[in-house]
Amino acid sequence: MRKVYGYIRVSTNNQVENGLSLKEQKRQIELYGEVNKMKVDKVFTERGVSGGVELYKRPVGKLLLEVIQDGDAIICSKLDRMFRSCLDGLQVLKEL
Repeated sequence: MRKVYGYIRVSTNNQVENGLSLKEQKRQIELYGEVNKMKVDKVFTERGVSGGVELYKRPVGKLLLEVIQDGDAIICSKLDRMFRSCLDGLQVLKEL
């Protein structure tokens, strides 16, 4: 059965207060899921990790990549929450 996962991340405590907070990112993911008739099974939350760290080297990012199966989907509020570099994004896409 197809699963849908969300991924949210902030790199600093300041982002929790003044930036795109975890709560707002989660709200956007859930809203996207609703609009597109996708039930979000789980949201993976990464705190205090820079976007410059490759996804598979982040503790929660690595866990997400270990859990995802063929046919599953990942939703994030903004692409820079998952990837800071195109190369990282392309490597993950190739793996998936």
